[in-house]
Amino acid sequence: MISECSYLAPGAKTYEKRRIHDLPPKPRGHTRVVCISDTHNEHERIQLPDGDVLVHAGDVLTESGKRYVTRNKHGALVKYDGAGTALYRRFAQWFTAQPHGHKVMVGGNHDWIFQALGTQATQDVLDAAAKASPHPKQSVAYLVHEHAVAPTGMDGKGFKVFGSPYAHWGSQNDAFKLRDPDFSVMEEGTHMFVTHMPALLPKDHGSRLREDPDMVAAVERCGTLLHVSGHCHWAHGAYHSAKAVKTKETPYVIASICDSQWTFFESPKGRGDAQDVKYGGYLVHFPIMVVDLPTPPPKAGEAWRIGNGLAEDEALERAETDTTVTTQEFGTGGFAAAQEGDAPALLMFAPPTDPEMAGRLLPTLQLHHRCYHFEDAGEAAEFLGDKENDEIHFAVCIAKLGSKGNNGSTVLDALLRRAQTLKHSHPQIVIHSATALQRPDIQTALSQQYNIQQFVGEAHEREMVSALIRSAAAQASSSKLPLVFFGPSTDPAAVRRLLPAISALGYDVLHFTAANDAVKYINSAPAAPVACVAKLGQRGNHGEDVLGAFRKRAGDKAFAAVHSHTALASKKTQRHVHENVGGVDIFVDGDCEGVLLKRLAKFQQGHAAK
Repeated sequence: MISECSYLAPGAKTYEKRRIHDLPPKPRGHTRVVCISDTHNEHERIQLPDGDVLVHAGDVLTESGKRYVTRNKHGALVKYDGAGTALYRRFAQWFTAQPHGHKVMVGGNHDWIFQALGTQATQDVLDAAAKASPHPKQSVAYLVHEHAVAPTGMDGKGFKVFGSPYAHWGSQNDAFKLRDPDFSVMEEGTHMFVTHMPALLPKDHGSRLREDPDMVAAVERCGTLLHVSGHCHWAHGAYHSAKAVKTKETPYVIASICDSQWTFFESPKGRGDAQDVKYGGYLVHFPIMVVDLPTPPPKAGEAWRIGNGLAEDEALERAETDTTVTTQEFGTGGFAAAQEGDAPALLMFAPPTDPEMAGRLLPTLQLHHRCYHFEDAGEAAEFLGDKENDEIHFAVCIAKLGSKGNNGSTVLDALLRRAQTLKHSHPQIVIHSATALQRPDIQTALSQQYNIQQFVGEAHEREMVSALIRSAAAQASSSKLPLVFFGPSTDPAAVRRLLPAISALGYDVLHFTAANDAVKYINSAPAAPVACVAKLGQRGNHGEDVLGAFRKRAGDKAFAAVHSHTALASKKTQRHVHENVGGVDIFVDGDCEGVLLKRLAKFQQGHAAK
């Protein structure tokens, strides 16, 4: 159990070792930040000190693309396993059980499950865990190249954080890989900067430093007080930029908890992820980093306001877009949650001739689309021609014109040929080219050949992204299958586990705690729900009433599941429920929820194929 700290006092250049209960009092008007990273499923082996803000800088999990996610030969994510999300939920329960009133988390290169779930579903897991924790008034922010701001109660600006998971990783563990993330979007006055990739690293493990010029420039420009990162376990510690002018005192903390030794284990006993026996894992080793910042802390009980990193105004902030969680009340018993599921696929051809374009656009587009980014036209054409990828229906293509030997026309030819072969609808094609914008003859020729919808340059990117986000939100809300989930208050743990997991499959989940409200909705909804998952409940609030109304309205081809340990253990109970409600497709309990999720995914695929 790790119970030691490395404490960095205000203005100090070196940290001092302390026990977690032996920290000095926090100076008045300061924010105590507790920093961890790279816990790799071993979080339960660390003990944290108190503080105002708890930061996790990525690599919550140890996913390498072989455990709980499946990728094709091009590295694109194909599917993920519910066991991976279960590991994440377990972490979320631990993370939100910590006493810190404000928490921040970014993904790391091992956190493929976060990328698979999508931004909103990853945040939803944290929110659900926080609500059920001993600290329900806490606020937790999962940041994907964006800001979070919380009022301090002492000034009008609040405590501001910018967090990003993106970097250009050099290994197969490459979730959130992006060649050139654009950190110029970080706003002035940002107090804390959180990334998984370090900004400073000891050169050759020695005293000289390698400095990332873009990250250090962002800290210098914004007057940032602290940078927190991880990834390079061996470099655990606190550093200061030798090139800084305004921010010479700003510490760059590498907060990795695990060591650098990849170890294979003979038994899963005591391991956070049992798959460490097969694939290997890490051991906890380093102390927790604690930093006192000379700025007022977020006010207790105040929520983070999370905003999109690309936008400087409110228009594109996640809190203001149509892709956030929205609720529609149905009496007092339930709500309909419109959450991120199967986002539209977007193909981007951004060759090295414009290295900054992808860094400006992808962080925001990836919040709302499944993005496939190529720098080489030949590789993009090969990907489009591979039958393994036939299930991907590209709704949007953003392409540069490229250059001789790496031409955008190669990509567009392959894309349209594929759409015709697979009988897909014509994708929306956007050409990003300053040259084409100035040449009507080029626009005419390309439009005639490829039916281009839009020509843009850098000055038009904000308007283009805004339109694509609105389109993605409209598509998501219209394409999800409605599922009724009757989860009464008698089993809150099952509700916390299943709500985000089913939503992540792409269902429009309508959760009810009162059977009467669920029945009213089923009978009055404009369209019948296609699936129903129900607890059996108790007298006066019975799941059989919900299932009976559902089966009567939706018919025998709809999917019905019962979540009940009692029913699963009794064939007699199963027969009674099956006959009484008009048919049940599967009975499960808390130990076999993965089977339910697989059946729901298969049912959804079959429904989409009709």
